[in-house]
Amino acid sequence: MDSSRPGQRTVSVTILQETFTLRTRLPEEKVQQLAASVDELLTRIAARSPDLSPTRVAVLGCLELASRLRALEEQLEALQQQIESRSRDFADLLDRAIETSPADSPAGPPSGEEPPGSE
Repeated sequence: MDSSRPGQRTVSVTILQETFTLRTRLPEEKVQQLAASVDELLTRIAARSPDLSPTRVAVLGCLELASRLRALEEQLEALQQQIESRSRDFADLLDRAIETSPADSPAGPPSGEEPPGSE
């Protein structure tokens, strides 16, 4: 039975000197870049602790990537909160500017414009 799906391709990557064949919709170049990044991380971990099994190296690599992901998620949330806060501030400024606009002042419309109903 063919388990491939439309739009998917197979891509072979090498991580820790082991070849993996992946099915993906991503461009092959992107998959190769991601695999190279993972390989670099796991190779550094394995070099620091040569007695670790490949499984433990992979688990430590996953924990490192999870830590990086969490930090990025926290940064994203902080940025979203800043955007929301600034958006509220700008909305308040805009509301105040509209409330005090010259068109509402007793001096009438801006110069060069006829008041409504003066035709």
